[in-house]
Parts: sequence; C-alpha cells; structure tokens
Amino acid sequence: MSDRPRPEPSPEVKAIIAEFVAIQKAKYGPDWKKKLSAEMAAKSAPFIDALLAAHRKDPQ
Repeated sequence: MSDRPRPEPSPEVKAIIAEFVAIQKAKYGPDWKKKLSAEMAAKSAPFIDALLAAHRKDPQ
C-alpha cells in the first residue's frame, strides 16, 4: 500500500456514510458490520459456487 495520506472526504460524502451507518445500526444492531457481512456472504455464495464450478469445467 501507498504511504500517501488519504484525501479527506467532502462533508456531503461524510453525511451519506453517516446516514448509511445509522440505517445499518437500526436494522442490525451495534454489531451491524458482522451481521451485514454474513448476510452478504450467504447471498453471494450461490453465485460464487456457480462461478467456480464453471471455471473447473473450462477446458483451458
């Protein structure tokens, strides 16, 4: 990774992120990151499995 400092997000971007976090906390509770990531992993698993199965069948 680069050692350069990250640029500071604009106030509008910070407001959007804060709103997203508030919605997720209201929906999932204080450990929303863990719950949301588990939900996203479960939803994407069938797609990933199909993608890997197709890759395995590829004659290359």
